[in-house]
Order: sequence, then C-alpha cells, then structure tokens
Amino acid sequence: MIGASVVNEPGSLVWEDLRSTDPDTARSFYGALFGYEYEALEMAGPDYTTFQLPTEPHVLGGMGGLMGLPDGTPSHWLVYFATADVDAAVSAAQGAGGTVLAPAFDTPYGRMACLADPDGATFMVMTPDPSQPGPDRSG
Repeated sequence: MIGASVVNEPGSLVWEDLRSTDPDTARSFYGALFGYEYEALEMAGPDYTTFQLPTEPHVLGGMGGLMGLPDGTPSHWLVYFATADVDAAVSAAQGAGGTVLAPAFDTPYGRMACLADPDGATFMVMTPDPSQPGPDRSG
C-alpha cells in the first residue's frame, strides 16, 4: 500500500480519527465491518474511543463525536501527518496556498495544527510528544 512502508517519521500518517454525528452507530458499523474493538480514552472526550483489531496489539486510531465543530458539520475521517516542527509546517502550508483552520496548539499527545490544502481537504499535522506512547506502525 502506498505510504504504508513509511512509519513513525515526518511525512508519514501517525493517526486517524473518525469524527461522527453518531459515534455509537459508527462504532457498531466499523466493528461489524472490520472487527474493531474499542477502548475509552476519557482524556480525549466523553464519547471518544480508540480502535484496534483484536489480533493486533497496536491502536489504529480514534472515533468520537464532532468535538466542538460547528453545527451542520458532517461525519468525516481526519488524518494526522507527522512533522518534525508543527509551526514550520503551518508556515509552509500557508506559503503553498493552504489554510490554517486551527493554529498550532499543544496537547498531552504533542503539538498539532489543523490545515486545509488549496482544494479544501482538511488534515492535521502533529509533532508527537516523545514521552507518550504512540501507535507502532512498524508492521
């Protein structure tokens, strides 16, 4: 798969979120489709869970509600790309015609920002906190 051989380094996918208008229904759907198992991650929000395959020890991503997004926002997947420097990535995105949707901010998981490409596709850039365990995408 394209991109699957690049893991845990700048430019690689480091996380994916499903932001849903109905997270319980989404969990039922993806659980039935892929066999995902879920675990609550309370520090991320009351209806937020991580998901993983029962045969794998590694968390694949998270699922939760819209988490403060404006009314009318549809359910969507949001990918997170690793970067060595979030602030530099924000500047580079703006210089290349992108839009900053949420300026760089710090979380317990690392520094991140929400961006959109020139066509409006949204994504996150993130410098993971090295003291926090992250998903092991090494295979």
